[in-house]
Amino acid sequence: MFSEVRTPVMLYAITSYFNPCGYRKRRENYATFREHLSVPLITVELGFEGRFDLGPDDAEVYVPLGDGDIMFQKERLLNIAAAHLPADCTAVAWLDCDIVFSDDTWAEQTLAELQTHPVVQPFATLHQLEEFSPVDVDLARETLPTHESIPHWLATDRHFHQTGLIETDSWLVPAYMRSAFRTGIAWAARRDFFDRVGLYDACIVGSGDMAFASALYGCPDVAVRLYQMTPEFEDHYRRWYDRLQQEFPLTVSGLSTTVLQLWHGRYENRRYRQRHERFTEFGFCPQHDLTAGSDGAWRWSNPQSAVARFTRDYFFSRQEDGTPLSEEHASAAVPD
Repeated sequence: MFSEVRTPVMLYAITSYFNPCGYRKRRENYATFREHLSVPLITVELGFEGRFDLGPDDAEVYVPLGDGDIMFQKERLLNIAAAHLPADCTAVAWLDCDIVFSDDTWAEQTLAELQTHPVVQPFATLHQLEEFSPVDVDLARETLPTHESIPHWLATDRHFHQTGLIETDSWLVPAYMRSAFRTGIAWAARRDFFDRVGLYDACIVGSGDMAFASALYGCPDVAVRLYQMTPEFEDHYRRWYDRLQQEFPLTVSGLSTTVLQLWHGRYENRRYRQRHERFTEFGFCPQHDLTAGSDGAWRWSNPQSAVARFTRDYFFSRQEDGTPLSEEHASAAVPD
């Protein structure tokens, strides 16, 4: 099912990796992702306390960073990865490193779509594997729920077209909250997207993919509401959004392929909604609370702040291996 044929190097994949808690599943999932990936890969890993899970053999280009704090660094690391794209690269796919594509032709299809659309979400359907599920697309289709990409969902959900909600941002919030589609997992764009704009990288408790998708579809208010942004946070986000609107044409396409997402803990332990509700207590201001480390990763301006402690505790509570981390494991992963 998974061929060894690699596509022309016009398209590179980039991904981010950070594992402050030392979860075993993150390392295993990355290995599976890498094994099945059919395009050259640039990986930026943020290590903690001198500990790194990966090395130069784990990507065509491996970029280790060591000067960052515990928070969601995904978009920040992806922007750094994009700076390492080679000169022959004309397109880039940014991928979560816990997925497997059902069809290696996704890359060729993506390049074809990028001829007419500057942004592509390179799948149509997604199956989230259970803890002991094999990496088997046919079995997943038969036994697991199906989730959709945004382009596929928009093309097939008749209710939102018939009611006219598609013409406003009213469709995005209820659809997102009922998990009608996936705003992240995988995206691709022409290379100049990163040269001219890049990803919004201050969503430090997650959901940066929602901030990107909201902007992509001209609905920045959705991200503002989801995050319950402070005025300073909103201003920071909208300035990025305005640059995106000015610099990059926003038409989106999708593919017909399927993606499997590898198991990484129980869904309820991620507490997606609750984390944003709690985050509002801290009055987050990117300009005040964040500073760049020596190699570009985010650091807290005040590592002892309440928001820094909250974010650290959130990572350790996710139980991505399926069980709570022992105090000994947590202390060994990232000492206080």
